[in-house]
Amino acid sequence: INFTINFFRIPRLRCYSKFDSISTTFFANSEITKFTFSNLRKVKMSTGIPSNPVELWNQIPKWKSFENYHQLWKWSTDNISDFWATVWDYVKIIHSAPYEQVVDSKPMNQIPAWFSGAKLNFAQNLLQCRDENKTAIISVGEGRIPKKISYCDLYDQVRSMAAAMRKVGVKKNDRISAYISNCPEAVIAMLASASICAIWSSASPDFGVSGVLDRFSQIRPKFLFSTNSVVYNGNNIDILPKLKIIVGKRV
Repeated sequence: INFTINFFRIPRLRCYSKFDSISTTFFANSEITKFTFSNLRKVKMSTGIPSNPVELWNQIPKWKSFENYHQLWKWSTDNISDFWATVWDYVKIIHSAPYEQVVDSKPMNQIPAWFSGAKLNFAQNLLQCRDENKTAIISVGEGRIPKKISYCDLYDQVRSMAAAMRKVGVKKNDRISAYISNCPEAVIAMLASASICAIWSSASPDFGVSGVLDRFSQIRPKFLFSTNSVVYNGNNIDILPKLKIIVGKRV
């Protein structure tokens, strides 16, 4: 799998010649760093979570006592904390600190706190499956052949992206923005940011300059990812002119 993505540092770009398995090209004048990913290592792993609902049902002792789905549903809605504690244990949520309470007493319309006290990494949990035979992403673009990315490949690309981001100074609580479409690269950059505990925000390339600045200026990002161009109705639309204005404004 090969792809290229632009990477902006705001307000100043720090350049390194090589990041692990990532080759790099730098354009200092326009503050653009180009990453090209290829030939990443493959690792095979499975979460062991059954895809068959009957098998799932049989593996949870509490659920075996229910005679039908309605009984399970009734118990899950009457005993919300017990149900979600069971789910937490069964799916083996990876965490560094356990939760103190599953959910507080606030009604749903007041957005109650869930699993208070727990510490975990969003990306680590999403990427625990590393099976090269299971598809994580199916990407379909206008005028392009659909492509699939396995969980194994997704993990490797996120790992490499996160290593590159750390090399150029991204750390916990940094704000990362992306001017990018709904594509695999957006997922990879988001998960890489989450793995570092950075804060992520994105905007679609069809946003105008003012719309992007309104959104990104709220968090004042340290780094900005962007696409070069997008295809719409058979036309290739260059994003770089808008991007240079955005970078020039320092969001």
